[in-house]
Amino acid sequence: EYIVAKDDRTLSLWNFSGDKLQDSFDCNCIALSLAFSPPVMGSVATLPSTIGLESNYVIAAACSDGTLRILKRNGASTENVVKAYDRGAATCAKWSSDGASIVTAGEDGEVKVFSKSGNLRMNL
Repeated sequence: EYIVAKDDRTLSLWNFSGDKLQDSFDCNCIALSLAFSPPVMGSVATLPSTIGLESNYVIAAACSDGTLRILKRNGASTENVVKAYDRGAATCAKWSSDGASIVTAGEDGEVKVFSKSGNLRMNL
């Protein structure tokens, strides 16, 4: 499965056969980078589609407004919105291999580490 960010501030979930898996859902930002949380069970190398994405998977979105948004996979709600960068966009978001942290990069050159709940852990 993969996720697509659109200029209308929505996200769409698709499979690799080109089938849309659910209706677009609102992200409330222009997402520049998206990342699925790693699988809870199995190895980190296991693709989410091989074990099925459940509602406990979340998406980290780095947004043009400088926020990091942590979204439920089903689009039902935003778990957290963090103002990660005051001077420019959040350009990249990646989960740690254990799913405990999210590393972000900003347009201002800063790199930050957040907990999966959105608390700032450190500036690098």
